Amino acid sequence: MDAVPAHGSPVGKEQTLATWRKRRRMPVPTAEGNIIDLQIVTLYETSKVNGLPLDVLIDARKTRNDPVKQFGVVFSDTPPDWEKYHLPVLWRQEGTQDVGRWK
Repeated sequence: MDAVPAHGSPVGKEQTLATWRKRRRMPVPTAEGNIIDLQIVTLYETSKVNGLPLDVLIDARKTRNDPVKQFGVVFSDTPPDWEKYHLPVLWRQEGTQDVGRWK
């Protein structure tokens, strides 16, 4: 696996997961269009949850004093079928450097 440049963001599932594990933090978009860094409490690699594709199940929080929230992450070329998931899902388009999109 190629190293991520110090000034760049990881691209693809492998680089992104390696970066999240190393930092124990991950950037996510907010409803206001900003980006916040969440502290990862636990990170589970998965393939499916309840029969739906899900690459990662994450427990994270904004700060040490905030409650832990659980959500899934899907790395794919096309958005997931949002309505079938019964938890928040962050979609990261495969091969891009963006922080993803919630639905």
